[in-house]
Amino acid sequence: MKKRRISLLFILLLLSLYSWGKVYHREIKWGENPIISDHSGNWLCFENASYEPSATFLPYFHEAIVIEGESAEVNLKNIKSVLLNQSVPFLGKDQVSLSVLPNTQIIEAAGEKMLSISYVPVFQDDEGIKLVTSFDIEISSDKLLKSANGLLTSAANSVLSSGNWIKVKTSGSGIYKLTYSQLNSMGIDKPEDVRIYGNGGYGLPLMNNETYPDDLSPVPILKGKDGSGSECIWFYVSGPVKIYYDETYNQLVHLKNAYSDDAYYFITDDAGDAREIQIADEVIATPNDTVSSYDDFKFYDDDNYNLIESGRRWFGHLFVGN
Repeated sequence: MKKRRISLLFILLLLSLYSWGKVYHREIKWGENPIISDHSGNWLCFENASYEPSATFLPYFHEAIVIEGESAEVNLKNIKSVLLNQSVPFLGKDQVSLSVLPNTQIIEAAGEKMLSISYVPVFQDDEGIKLVTSFDIEISSDKLLKSANGLLTSAANSVLSSGNWIKVKTSGSGIYKLTYSQLNSMGIDKPEDVRIYGNGGYGLPLMNNETYPDDLSPVPILKGKDGSGSECIWFYVSGPVKIYYDETYNQLVHLKNAYSDDAYYFITDDAGDAREIQIADEVIATPNDTVSSYDDFKFYDDDNYNLIESGRRWFGHLFVGN
């Protein structure tokens, strides 16, 4: 009986070490007037706010929390806010985000692992600019349990380790076409056996406990003839901008790859099995709904200036006053 109790206690200790989660409730006190003025201009301000030097007029919430592992995942939930009813001409609309996304970093202080969290508690929606008044910080590290149990596996070798490969560059998301003659000119002798590998142009996860392919993944392709009768293949490419639905604010947001404006794919005719897209059966039923319009997503986000010539924070245009 003692051995069973000791074994059970050991398993529970492992679970506590490698899988944990905590929720912290935080409130932000903006005061009666959230706008302050000094010799350098006007600023949004709340109690204990911090600012990035020479960056924007937006305040940052910052906190360091002791964690029980080597890495952690952070989510902001139950976000409550109020509408800013005052005019803020010192803030451009492109300076205020459409969502609240925290920046996180693992640091070590006084011999303890700590999770440093910072974000701007200001966002905008259809009603205008809003100030966050309270929120919950959910911290978890469930993915550590997978690593501890050895469930994450790595490829024995890269698909690029053998064979003839052609590297191609793409600049945006969409469907791309390559004719057999183009493939021949690239050095592909058997275009009917072509395979394409790549992982798209999205940026790598910032947190090292996020799962990500450790090798190139096969890309589905469609074979056929185009309008001129030429044999072709078509394939879909994800570019350097990730557009996703933010469930917290019920809207689409975009995330740019901070390190590249292009995505690269690799083409071969002598490695692995091709992932061909199968043609679905034609639908012959009578349609009961006609789509005449849809919601599109566009954004303007140029990266022209970096104030410290380092890091991932870029700005679009430089405005110099007289």
